[in-house]
Amino acid sequence: MPELRYVTITDEQFEAALIKQGIPKSVAEGFTIMTKSQRTPEESYADLRAHQPKFGKVKLADFIKTFGAVYRGEVEGRANTIADK
Repeated sequence: MPELRYVTITDEQFEAALIKQGIPKSVAEGFTIMTKSQRTPEESYADLRAHQPKFGKVKLADFIKTFGAVYRGEVEGRANTIADK
């Protein structure tokens, strides 16, 4: 597909384009943070090293049960990720 071109846009342009397409601002902000982290992983790792998070011992099977219940609306829940900052 030689007719395709790669064009770099700013984070602000990316976020504005998402919002223009109807994505809620809070979701667009999260996507913008996520794509920035993909471009500059050293910043994400620096944040992890600086804050030394405590990792839990949740098994995948237990997580899936909880995630499913929240997804189905059976219980309240929210994300707790680097994108929440």
